[in-house]
Amino acid sequence: MRGLVSRLRKLRHECQIMPETGRKFDLLVDRRIRCEVKAAQPREDPGGWFFNLHRHGKRSTGEVDLFALFLLPSRIWLIIPAPEIDTRHTVFISMRTLSKWIQWQGRWELFNKSHFPAIDDLSLELFRNRKDTQILVRMARLERRLFAQAAKAKGMKIPAWLRSLGHRESARQGQEQR
Repeated sequence: MRGLVSRLRKLRHECQIMPETGRKFDLLVDRRIRCEVKAAQPREDPGGWFFNLHRHGKRSTGEVDLFALFLLPSRIWLIIPAPEIDTRHTVFISMRTLSKWIQWQGRWELFNKSHFPAIDDLSLELFRNRKDTQILVRMARLERRLFAQAAKAKGMKIPAWLRSLGHRESARQGQEQR
């Protein structure tokens, strides 16, 4: 994790390492981006890197923005938006499937502030002292939806993963109306 933090600080990002207990992510970048950091050594059987993305068998969507996966000993960082991983509890990267994941190698630009809504002081304080995670998940989804709508109105380029998130939300709303 120290390597990731030092690299992000060199890129002029503010990094806050979260306490180990009770948090759904490891690193808060620029007070906006919730990043889960994982590292793995290659396994001989079945031959590849295996990452557990869950905590105690549970993984809630919407609580992490990016996954930073570190492949040892090759020292490759994969910076993957959470919607790309969807609701998987684990990710296995073999030499055969590496071509699927290599597009995320060194994608440091995903840490830019413009990709994510701000987490204001109140929501950060609520998150630190949270008792009801569902409220915070809903708040994060609402912030992303509002950001996407504002970006669309201003004619800004919206990242593909954020566009797909918006389509999923509108599809759910359409099903609820029926």
